[in-house]
Amino acid sequence: MNSTVPIITRCGRKYRPASSGGRTLNDLNDEVDALALEYIEEEEQVLRLRVLRARVAALSLPQPSRLLSAIDTLLASHYDEMGDLKTRRELEYLIHIALREKVKARRAGASTQMLAALATTIHYCRLELEDIPHTVLDIIFRELSWRIVLWFIVFILIVLLIFF
Repeated sequence: MNSTVPIITRCGRKYRPASSGGRTLNDLNDEVDALALEYIEEEEQVLRLRVLRARVAALSLPQPSRLLSAIDTLLASHYDEMGDLKTRRELEYLIHIALREKVKARRAGASTQMLAALATTIHYCRLELEDIPHTVLDIIFRELSWRIVLWFIVFILIVLLIFF
């Protein structure tokens, strides 16, 4: 995953995650890969959220943190049990809270490592939001495997050859 890909924000500005603080999304991937060896049954999204939660918990945010409670809520509700609409709402809420925390931290003169951790959290949530299907065709292609579609096409061709 390229961590320097620009993401368009709602206000139209380009956003790049802060690489200061020594951690990037590539480091997040490395940590998730290391955890995946230990927790084989966990989904990759859950492992990513656990790593992000640990990073945010290490920050000096005011307690109780709304950001931590939002991440805990998303971790408590399983991705496969949540619908796409609810997942989108939770991720958008998480992005909203993380952006507010980042603005508060910047105004308070927070360290670059804290700003980088919040920027990575925001960037990851936006990437997760892009993976959620938006249209009916996206949902159909996600639910149906390519083998089923291929067998369906072969079946139609056989029927066409037999009857015509």
